[in-house]
Amino acid sequence: MRPIAQAGLEDGYLSATHITWDDTETGRGPTGTAIRTGQPVVARHISAEQSFELWRKAAMQRHYASSVALPLKRDNRVFGALNVYAGEPDAFGDEEVRLLTELADDLAYGITVLRGHVEREQAEERLVESERKYRELVEHACSIILRWTRDGKITFLNEFGQKFFGYSYEEIIGRHVVGTIVPIKDNTGQDLGLLMDRILADPKAFERNVNENMRRSGERVLIAWTNKIVQDDQGNIVEVLSIGMDITELKRAQDELKERNEELRAINRIVSAVTGFLDLKAVLDQVLNEALALVGLEGGTVCLVAPDEVLELAASRAISKATNQDLATSNVRVGDCLCGECARTLKPLILRNREEVLAYATLESTRGDLINFHAAYPLVTANRCVGVLCLFTRTEIKPSEHRLNLLETVTGQLALAIENSQLYEASHRHAVELEQIVAERTGELAQAKERAEAADHIKSAFLANMSHELRTPLNSIIGFTGIILQGLAGPLNSEQSKQLEMVRSSSRHLLALINDVLDISKIEAGQLEVAMERFDLGASINKVLGLVTPLAEKKGLALRAQIAPGLDEAVGDQRRVEQILLNLLNNAIKFTDSGEVALKTELVFDFKSPEGMAGQTAVRLCVSDTGIGIKSDDLTTLFQPFRQIESGLSRNYEGTGLGLAICRRLADLMGGDISAESTWTKGSTFSFTFPLQGSSKS
Repeated sequence: MRPIAQAGLEDGYLSATHITWDDTETGRGPTGTAIRTGQPVVARHISAEQSFELWRKAAMQRHYASSVALPLKRDNRVFGALNVYAGEPDAFGDEEVRLLTELADDLAYGITVLRGHVEREQAEERLVESERKYRELVEHACSIILRWTRDGKITFLNEFGQKFFGYSYEEIIGRHVVGTIVPIKDNTGQDLGLLMDRILADPKAFERNVNENMRRSGERVLIAWTNKIVQDDQGNIVEVLSIGMDITELKRAQDELKERNEELRAINRIVSAVTGFLDLKAVLDQVLNEALALVGLEGGTVCLVAPDEVLELAASRAISKATNQDLATSNVRVGDCLCGECARTLKPLILRNREEVLAYATLESTRGDLINFHAAYPLVTANRCVGVLCLFTRTEIKPSEHRLNLLETVTGQLALAIENSQLYEASHRHAVELEQIVAERTGELAQAKERAEAADHIKSAFLANMSHELRTPLNSIIGFTGIILQGLAGPLNSEQSKQLEMVRSSSRHLLALINDVLDISKIEAGQLEVAMERFDLGASINKVLGLVTPLAEKKGLALRAQIAPGLDEAVGDQRRVEQILLNLLNNAIKFTDSGEVALKTELVFDFKSPEGMAGQTAVRLCVSDTGIGIKSDDLTTLFQPFRQIESGLSRNYEGTGLGLAICRRLADLMGGDISAESTWTKGSTFSFTFPLQGSSKS
């Protein structure tokens, strides 16, 4: 408690005492007890009162002999106390206490009234200040605040709105919204006067709306409005409070972003068509359709360049009969007319009007076709033109430079798809021919077997060399995609980042496939050697676990590891050991939808290698899962290259069928072994065992 007022001989008594009103030693005096109980408390003899023990000395020094404490309360709530001290003992009898109680009640009433006046004045001051701040907020808000009557007359427009529309307060007040800040009709022809009527007729439906507005200069802007109807006591509409925000630039940016996204989706469809089919005609038909949709033109062709430099029609849309006849009868060669000129120069040929088309058109079928715009793109790979993509229109439509440039970016992939398809067809023909040769020479089985093995060795060596050639551009694609995603070439929006992430993910997936082909080819060609070096096996295991942990967490799988003590050092090929363990863990996670994947390591003290060497100390890495399992019939072909489990798995899970075959070959090279145990629908366990101190075979 703190003293508020005093009279008489006080002499510092109140400041020297410490009084509370809780039920403690300092709160059990007369004052604290009166406040706590709400009843008067009399100390008749201060010198003898036990409750006055803490304050007796100070009171008697000032010749206080007795006292009374009276609670100050209002509406049964105590908010203070009145203390009266006397120099005579037993100075406060019943009558004195009654009179002082009345005095305390009057004093409490007066304090309450005074407090009410003060609080009312403070509330009025706060209201005035609040109104001032509200007006400042409305006037200087970065939004348009408008009030208008049900007949469309403007009654208020804040300062921001005045500057935005270009009117002063005096110029705008009292004028109709239509014809000033709302045009009579928007750019689509909609009657905005009728829109105002609809807002008043159905306020709920137009609490939020976006419509075209107009500045004093005549500039059209797009504003998002929030409307609130103000009604009188009878429920009639008195006025409308509208708060608006200029979204012109936002809408323009959204439209541009939508257009960019549509372009990217079109490019993605083209890329998907290029990479998704081996049937060349299906690829070219799909690409031509998507290309025409991207640039908004009506017709086009894809021509392939034959070895004799004749342009062969491979796909077409909306071409004339005469042009189709010329292309079908091999009348068009490299250098002839529009497409032929593009194939000759190996550069895009963009002709933007009828005059430019006629300047390059050398065939009568083209000159008479009334083409007003023509774009031709050479399909080039390794500085060799394999075809030409031509797009045209007979209308006045002209595609944007941006979309034409965008289309040019995919011509390289289309050229590669054509070349790959041609190689595939050639390879297929070669395979058929080879089968015929084998069938004709059934009597020479031994010699044919030797030739087949030699051809397989050459194939593996060729694939190994070619895989190196393929990895170089793929690494460049992955690297430059990463640079763009980091924003080093400029900011990206979310859709662009998403598309580039797809490019990088697909490139990494393709690189992994190439690496698998490279490994199996090197192994089959006898070019792969495993190292014999000391390495920290425990660190390698933890490294691989760290790589696969995010994959398990993404699928909600538990990943457990039980590492045997003493696995500090091993002798062998560290990278190949990590490769095998990573493949086994990745497979376990891939084929497990719920449950867990577990890794257990143990020492084997009498390991017998596949070559028959016994008594070696080895380490066994067991990877178990609760996945789909493997049928017993499929276990026999599990480790064969290019073999994948049937029963629909090839339709649901990615892979080339090389991973386990490579693991088996690598384990064999390291003097080790891989085995598999599985129960269909229950899960699988793969065990990789290899000598702890290396193998003589290594």
